[in-house]
Amino acid sequence: FQSDQFSIVITDWMMPKVDGIELVQLIRAAEREDYVYVIMLTARAEKHDIVAGMGAGADDFLAKPVHRDELQVRLRAGIRITNLNHELGVANRRLQGSQEAASLIQRSFLPTSKLKVTGFDFAWDNESSGSLGGDMFNVVRLDDNHVGLYVLDVSGQGIPAALLATSLSRVLSPAADPASILVERGNDDVSTQIRDPATVAGLLSRRFGGQQGQHFFTLNYGVLNEKTGEFRFTSAGNPPLLHQQYGQSPVFLDVPGFPIGVSSETPDFQEQSLVLEQGDRLLIHSDGLTDTMNPEGEVFGAARLIAWMQECHSQGVNAIAESLMDRLREWRGDAKCTSDVSILVCATNQPTSSDRV
Repeated sequence: FQSDQFSIVITDWMMPKVDGIELVQLIRAAEREDYVYVIMLTARAEKHDIVAGMGAGADDFLAKPVHRDELQVRLRAGIRITNLNHELGVANRRLQGSQEAASLIQRSFLPTSKLKVTGFDFAWDNESSGSLGGDMFNVVRLDDNHVGLYVLDVSGQGIPAALLATSLSRVLSPAADPASILVERGNDDVSTQIRDPATVAGLLSRRFGGQQGQHFFTLNYGVLNEKTGEFRFTSAGNPPLLHQQYGQSPVFLDVPGFPIGVSSETPDFQEQSLVLEQGDRLLIHSDGLTDTMNPEGEVFGAARLIAWMQECHSQGVNAIAESLMDRLREWRGDAKCTSDVSILVCATNQPTSSDRV
């Protein structure tokens, strides 16, 4: 059995050195690509013996003395089951291969390198609950003086959620991409005008909002003016942004807004704006961050997020993103990751001693 491949094993129960129960346990512990069907031959017909054998992993029993016709019937049943399991295994491996390919495609839409934005720095991190996630985020160039920042979270998991998330990231691409809805193109298809965040949310609602009953998504999207530091943003049901001014306590910036796809009607999205000064930190995240549970079922929550941000106020942007994800994994412990987590951090340069004077 160890040196070859077998789909069916017929074994006695009582044997020297290794008995039938131990053999079945070894077979089940072996890493085999296809299922192995085990028939045990035994003179032990007591109910508790059968229960013990089934518990060890045996599939069928034949009482001694064994009759050839009955053995043939049991073998045919075993062959049908092993053939079915083989077909299911092939289909599952094919599906797994497709999911891995889809995951690579999806991750190709996530940022891989930082934009050079004078006076600002960005960092991000992401953890999916499965091979395919519903979170997407990015920092994209809109023109010489503006960049767009977004975090979106599609409800559900698996291929349908990943497909919608990837489609959304496709239209939330840099202005140079003809598919982008973040800018309005002139008649010459060359000149562009940056769309307001609320306008972008409305366009997404009209284009993707007719899927109510299937998948909806939440969104934070904002436009940063790198010359003035002004950040204009909107929300469609995503958690509020967390803003920390230099030397101050972090505060949440909440913009009311409904998730897109919950209703067929396009809601009126609102906007807020703030000016990011030297030393400011801005955190955008999906709800998987604050909803992460520890082994006791307690969520990480907003209060712990504020306390963590306060502790990390002097750290660089990369350290902020890394330490937050480390803190979250420490909080989760051995508990399973049940929701995608995405974080996007924007930071301005720390003021120098002369600036503070």
